[in-house]
Amino acid sequence: MPRTIFQNEKIKDKRKAKILKSALTVFTFNGFDKTSMDMIAKEAKCSHGLLYHYYSNKDDIEKDIFLLANEHVWKPSIECLNGDSQAILKINNYVKTLFNLIRSNILYAYEIYLTLTFPYTKNGEKICSASKQKIPPLMRCIKDGQKEGDIVMDNPQKLFETFRYILLGYAYSVMLSKNTDQSFDENIIMNLFRKGEN
Repeated sequence: MPRTIFQNEKIKDKRKAKILKSALTVFTFNGFDKTSMDMIAKEAKCSHGLLYHYYSNKDDIEKDIFLLANEHVWKPSIECLNGDSQAILKINNYVKTLFNLIRSNILYAYEIYLTLTFPYTKNGEKICSASKQKIPPLMRCIKDGQKEGDIVMDNPQKLFETFRYILLGYAYSVMLSKNTDQSFDENIIMNLFRKGEN
């Protein structure tokens, strides 16, 4: 009995997801420039023909990874920075959301790591829509918190970059250990931002 259109689509989606998961791993540990389509096919345990059926080159794969990361990680976390509550509370929710996402799915750790270390496509255009804004939402929130008097009066760019490196380090440690159960107290990070506590 031939497969239905629904069954064919399900198989196609599964294969594409496997290719993207494999590409995430290869890009993360080898870098974009040192990764070849052959390496991705090998990691995905698929033929070159199947890989090229879905993607014509690694730029296309990278674009899909960035779009997935935007959907899985950046949109839900950046939503925490919107609204009328105090900036310090928004940042606290943002931090908790990102760390909970990493703990919920190791692929999110890979997506975070890749999008923070390779923020540009080859032609220089940023893919992650959250990063197309002139001032990143977190930095804007840091500045608001400083005006409200809850966040330490330090250079917002420095605070932003410090948080970025902490997040990268945590994502990388989860990826290396392949264990999302690693505990991490987000209050340590919040002490970076809170006035009088760092």
